Amino acid sequence: MDMRYRLQHMGDAFVDLLEAVIDTAKDSAVDVVDSIEMVKVKRERRKTVMRIGERAVAMREKLPELFVDDEEMTEVFKDYDSLQNAMDEVLVRRQERQERLSQRFSACGVSEEEKECAAEPEGEEADMSSGMSPAMT
Repeated sequence: MDMRYRLQHMGDAFVDLLEAVIDTAKDSAVDVVDSIEMVKVKRERRKTVMRIGERAVAMREKLPELFVDDEEMTEVFKDYDSLQNAMDEVLVRRQERQERLSQRFSACGVSEEEKECAAEPEGEEADMSSGMSPAMT
């Protein structure tokens, strides 16, 4: 009789097990969707923070006295100024190299088209010449 009972209810046990597996799979899928949504939200938040920072820099240029009372912002702007100065120095060095390169080309009789191809920065260097980081473009 115990065997007969088991055989009769084996289908019920299988369905219960299948439902448990399906519920677990559904929960896992929802977790994946939530994780993807979290990544999207974090990305948008990071972009918004960058826009806030860009706007704060623009406001500081127009109204330098605006952030004088805020010690933390003053420190942040000191760091920003330091980085901006370093970037400016790199751009000046690049310009000097390009001028030397142009002088060498003209001394060798290289055509204008060849000069332009050789002097154009590529990749991240091109992004630096605009004064903006690749993430800001």
